Amino acid sequence: MSDKKRTAAALLCIAVITFCGITICDHVGRFLRVDLTENKLYTLSDGTRTVLEELRRPLEMKLYYARTAAMKGPETIRAYNNYFFYIRDLLQEYESLSKGKLKLSVIDPRPDSDDELDAVRYGLKRFSAGDESFFFGLAVVSEYGRETTVPFFAPNRQPLVEYEISSAIYNAATPAKKRIGILSSLPVFGGGLSPYMAEMMRMQGRDVPEEWNMIGQLNRFYDVVPVKDDGGNVEDVDLLMIVHPKGLSNSLLAAVDDHVMKGGRLVVFVDPYCVVDPEKDHAKRTSDLNRLLEKWGCRLQPNAFAADRSLGLEVQLGPNEPAERLATFMDLRGESFNRDDVVTARLEAVRVLFGGVLEPTDVPGVHFEPIIATSPSGNVVKASPKDVVVFSNPDMLKRILEDGEEPVVLGCKLTGKFKSALSKAMPEDGATESAEERGDSNETSPETTIVVFADVDMLNDFVAFQDTFFGVAPLGDNMNLLLNVMENLGGAQALSTARTKEKFTRPFKVFERIEKEAEAATAEKVAAVEAEMAKYQEELQSLGKQPGGDEGVVMQGDAIEKRRQLEEQLLMAQRELRKLNRDKRLRIESLTSTIKFYNTLAAPFVILLVALVVFFVRRYKKNKYLGVRHE
Repeated sequence: MSDKKRTAAALLCIAVITFCGITICDHVGRFLRVDLTENKLYTLSDGTRTVLEELRRPLEMKLYYARTAAMKGPETIRAYNNYFFYIRDLLQEYESLSKGKLKLSVIDPRPDSDDELDAVRYGLKRFSAGDESFFFGLAVVSEYGRETTVPFFAPNRQPLVEYEISSAIYNAATPAKKRIGILSSLPVFGGGLSPYMAEMMRMQGRDVPEEWNMIGQLNRFYDVVPVKDDGGNVEDVDLLMIVHPKGLSNSLLAAVDDHVMKGGRLVVFVDPYCVVDPEKDHAKRTSDLNRLLEKWGCRLQPNAFAADRSLGLEVQLGPNEPAERLATFMDLRGESFNRDDVVTARLEAVRVLFGGVLEPTDVPGVHFEPIIATSPSGNVVKASPKDVVVFSNPDMLKRILEDGEEPVVLGCKLTGKFKSALSKAMPEDGATESAEERGDSNETSPETTIVVFADVDMLNDFVAFQDTFFGVAPLGDNMNLLLNVMENLGGAQALSTARTKEKFTRPFKVFERIEKEAEAATAEKVAAVEAEMAKYQEELQSLGKQPGGDEGVVMQGDAIEKRRQLEEQLLMAQRELRKLNRDKRLRIESLTSTIKFYNTLAAPFVILLVALVVFFVRRYKKNKYLGVRHE
């Protein structure tokens, strides 16, 4: 055989072997998968694996992604392509671990097609993209027709994506939703008006109370109902949630007590000062349930607010005032969470506004477990609810607040067998008897759990949610905390560990550090210039208030000259501020350009280095071979 034929045969064999190897790896790789991402983005949690193991009947996952519309749409929609690949691969991981119980279908719903009609019928969010409609959601369908959905996969909700998918699967496989009863003095369900009446009120310029977004979030996974004024439907709920209890009647207190005595689960949100309370008298914006909770293991400390300078968020009190840290408006992070409790183990950030202080009351047989708290440097600010300036003014807090030595508890879990808190006869409110007279057990059986939080505003839209391009989305982990509590108390504890994933997009930490260093280098100068500008502006405003009269004419001439000088000084200060900002920007651009240069140079340098090493190794071997042959 000639050399050409040998070469051709060898190349053909290599091609066949390569093709077979790729095919084998492709088939084997479906079962042998390794997550090489730094944050394990494709690794499913133990909770999700438990949900998949407990599936008894097959489910179909229909991933709707309008890929054609995304290619034709604007840049904001085309950017979803990479996120689609991530979601698709994650769902394939679900499919591979389900042992045949899950089947994934990826659908591109084109206009006027049955797929588009199905996407609309499932309730997936629909956005206009020119002549096309853009969908990006999931429908999970059981063989009995039960349907659950993830209406839209928004990238800013990526840390929650595993929980949302696992919840959709769990709810599609579960015959009925748990029922949550909510008892609140606030209009968390909105005004309860018909759409017609609500529209009429808007046309008249009147405010229409809207349902809190947390109710909508809970409705996705539970059957949420308001508790009646007499507490008559408390016994029909699986979980009872009390938000901002104020002036509860004896019949309502008795209904809550009965619920706990029968082993019912309870979640309570109390507040030393509720910002969203419409009450005009600040002293009446407080709420507590100490009458019951003191007998069950904890109490809300009166006239006390939790504060932590290290966790305070920056707030701007006025349009021209610099932002300052408010120690009573906290972004709880890190060691603020009890990592040993499934409810808070995977939380990253929870916002609390004017939260209170919870303390144990040492009830025998009841375990008091803090689940959220300040850092060890947190402390208590003593103030009445009517003294708003004490706990809401950053300057005031700087003067009176000192670092503490131990965390201040903002949320706790009480576990055990609880005795009735109404063991004595109560004042008449419809002739309500005590728990013993009603024939109720004096201890719960079996053991039950109560969760208490010392803040109500943490549930409200302006603290827990934010407006985005695609609508309202959770801000931080406030909603995660609430859902974790409900799942933990409601029995779906596996979902509590299928919560937060790391970010899909990785930050440019080096560039962020450079920006922070550049800002720190000019921060003092910028602050000084801004203070100088504010001083000039105040003087200019005061000049406009000079008195009139004969003497005022002479003074007016002096004032005009002084005004001109102040305007020149203000202009110079503005130039100085622009120069500082320009220098900061140039410093950042210079440092980033240097990093980009070295990063760009690194790859060719490594390739050149490898090539030189290979060249010298080959040369050495060649010379050695020639030397042997010469001998």
